[in-house]
Amino acid sequence: MISINKSRFWNYAKWDMTINKSFYRSIAIVTMSLVFMVTILGFFIRLTEWKGIKASMRYMNAANSDYYMSEIEHALRVNGTAFVALIICLIAIIIFAGCINHPLRNKQGRITTLTLPASNGERYLWHVLLMLGGGTLLCLVSYALADLLNAGLSVVTFGADGTHSLIGAIVNAIERITTKVVIPVFANNEKSEEGVLLLLMLFSAVLSYPFQVTLFAFGNALKYKFNILFTVIAIQVIEFVLSILFFIVGLSGAFAWFDNISSEDFLVLLFVGFSVLIIAQLVLMVLMWRKSYKLYCRAQVTNSWNK
Repeated sequence: MISINKSRFWNYAKWDMTINKSFYRSIAIVTMSLVFMVTILGFFIRLTEWKGIKASMRYMNAANSDYYMSEIEHALRVNGTAFVALIICLIAIIIFAGCINHPLRNKQGRITTLTLPASNGERYLWHVLLMLGGGTLLCLVSYALADLLNAGLSVVTFGADGTHSLIGAIVNAIERITTKVVIPVFANNEKSEEGVLLLLMLFSAVLSYPFQVTLFAFGNALKYKFNILFTVIAIQVIEFVLSILFFIVGLSGAFAWFDNISSEDFLVLLFVGFSVLIIAQLVLMVLMWRKSYKLYCRAQVTNSWNK
């Protein structure tokens, strides 16, 4: 059973932030810099397109042309910048998961970390909360500041009418998916089966992200150095092996029955498949986090993987 003492927990947190402050500061600076760089690059791309359209308007003497005005409106949209910045933040959180055991990378770091007056549960909980909770907060703050930076640059250059929000672009995309895809399916009572299947598919897609985070955290529990590269290679190898096995099974004719399946049976098959996938993801996530903590408790044991 994991024992947590608040006083020891917060004391260990302060010690860890002091000892490893250069590492935490570095990943924070890199994350924020990447989000800001994408925001500034997106601004200059929009600026180049805007100047090109303005030059065409002067050349064609079409200052009030509806066509050019719509082109300007399209050029000033920030959808691409917003989604690239979002992808960077999502990837950053996955990388943060692969840094949970960073203080254990070398022998001296292990000695320093494991000899501090705190239980294994307190130490592990702190690193998980810091890297995942703190990392998520860092990404949110970086995204909000990037939105302010984009707004400032856009207002100065394009005026208030040409300013669009990065956060607003993400919110609008979610609203469009909800109103044009999700709600119409569930509103149609004659297609309730399709609605339930769509819900399972959406939940499985959303669940795949915390599953990826868990995979990289588990990879860090197995190997302290170069663990992110190790995890990426391991995932690619597993996917390659499964693809080969699937191809071999397909050549054997095991899926021949699939050609004659009815639409009703196909829906049932998808329902069962996605249900099994969701359950498998949840079970594997629990098992990987449990195993990660057990491996952390044995961090003082040196082996060929973690010398």
